[in-house]
Amino acid sequence: MARARTDSDPRVRILDVAAQVFASSGFAGARIDDIAERARVNKAMLYYHVGDKQALYAAVLLQTIDHALARIDAALAAARSAEERLRVIVSTVAAAAQENPNFAPLMLRELASGGQSIPDQVVRRMARLFRTVAEILADGERAGRFRNVDPVMTHMSIMGSIIVLTAGAPIRRRIRDVVGGPRASFVDRSAADIAAHFSDLILEGLQKRVPAPARRRTRTK
Repeated sequence: MARARTDSDPRVRILDVAAQVFASSGFAGARIDDIAERARVNKAMLYYHVGDKQALYAAVLLQTIDHALARIDAALAAARSAEERLRVIVSTVAAAAQENPNFAPLMLRELASGGQSIPDQVVRRMARLFRTVAEILADGERAGRFRNVDPVMTHMSIMGSIIVLTAGAPIRRRIRDVVGGPRASFVDRSAADIAAHFSDLILEGLQKRVPAPARRRTRTK
């Protein structure tokens, strides 16, 4: 029943098709005529429901980002420590990337092009997520749990790693098929697997190291 309602909504169809086309062809390679035809609407209807190509691209990206931000806000409300809050960020972004198979290819294309096509409103959403991560890092440092790290580099490490780990499933399968190896090392990973793996990795790296006490030199007679 829900599927029928989705198929009958022109805007939903347009955004679904546009996400697939932008993911496979990039912003520059995507054609409005192709998107309209595949969404079973004419160009006038596409412009009416969404807007021009830039507005369509923004709507595709915002649809996923806003959904992820809402889930992050809800989950963070129940998290207490900086470690718990960072795990929430990682697990929510990993789930969002896996649930939407077009998101990782879109982001990888933007990373390769220097983000030239990302609309300003999308950049503002990305900046909001960065501020959240930066606040968590600062809280963890004040609590004596995290060492001092560059928040920009850490944020990009988190987001980039999640995207690559999510998008890398076909490459892992290809490596397994060509060179072999333990199947457990190459099977597709769930969002929970990816989140647990990377959360442990990043938190280990952030952990503040307590210096070992200096050894007392014994005086020789």
